Amino acid sequence: MIQPNLDPYQKWAGGNLDEIVDNYFALTKRAVKDGARIVMWPETALPVYLLNGQYDAQVLRIHNFVDSLNIHLMTGMPHMKIFQSSDRLPPDAKTFPDTKVKYGSYNSVLLFTPRDRVIQQYGKVKLVPFGERTPYIDQIPILGDLLKWGVGISSWNVGQDTTVFTAVLKTSLTEREVKIGALVCFESVFPYYASELTSRGAEFFTVITNDSWYGNTSGPYQHKEFSVLRAIENNRAVVRAANGGISCLIDSEGKTISSTKMYESTVLVVDVPLMKGETVFVKTSSVFPYICYGFSLFAVLLWILGVIEKKRLKVKE
Repeated sequence: MIQPNLDPYQKWAGGNLDEIVDNYFALTKRAVKDGARIVMWPETALPVYLLNGQYDAQVLRIHNFVDSLNIHLMTGMPHMKIFQSSDRLPPDAKTFPDTKVKYGSYNSVLLFTPRDRVIQQYGKVKLVPFGERTPYIDQIPILGDLLKWGVGISSWNVGQDTTVFTAVLKTSLTEREVKIGALVCFESVFPYYASELTSRGAEFFTVITNDSWYGNTSGPYQHKEFSVLRAIENNRAVVRAANGGISCLIDSEGKTISSTKMYESTVLVVDVPLMKGETVFVKTSSVFPYICYGFSLFAVLLWILGVIEKKRLKVKE
């Protein structure tokens, strides 16, 4: 896990992109010296839509870097998708001004694979209200100006599907596919969303996050503890890669094995246990909410019947 501790406001305000990449490369080399095979950069590691065609030089640098170190690189990244006429358009697709070209912009996770130019992608599904997507911003564009908070991320599109990433780790004797379930920041709060990744074969979770927005409050610590619950529910280890903290490894029993401190620039290299199979929670994850709905409906019906009975008794009196 690479924890660069970049100031998010300064990063989004603009600057030398190559300098930011150089910083990530230097930290990544430290991790690889300690034996890292899969390296994780935090949420929105670079403040650009890396794959939109304007940053081919940086994309090539990353590909060559991954090839030279023989590592898999998973990173948070803004991503823009241009929809073709044959694509099924999502309901929140946007249109470039004065054109008919449809597109979506996503708070994404990308996986770079050594000696492979195919980049696996995932767009965040659970968006933070107002922080990442302002409700009705497409219908009332002025809301975007009124509620903009300086980092250009208040109008993400909703991701189109959950994704389990595949990293193929090779040695001279063996080849092993590793299935990774990626959660972006706020998504680690949702138990049933995480369990969907387990059902699709994820052997461990990674939470790619920023957490610098909170400042030195209880927020980053509370956010980290949500991952403890996801680990226990799914019997999966959780690896958190944070910009400002807390990066850590949580085992499948919910114990924090190793972690960084808040707001330090560092790397953390851990051995992640890979788990298979589904827990009772995963197998029944959709049952408990419906039980709650049932009890709620039953309580409302009892209340209605109680009101009717009181009126009936008053009429008799």
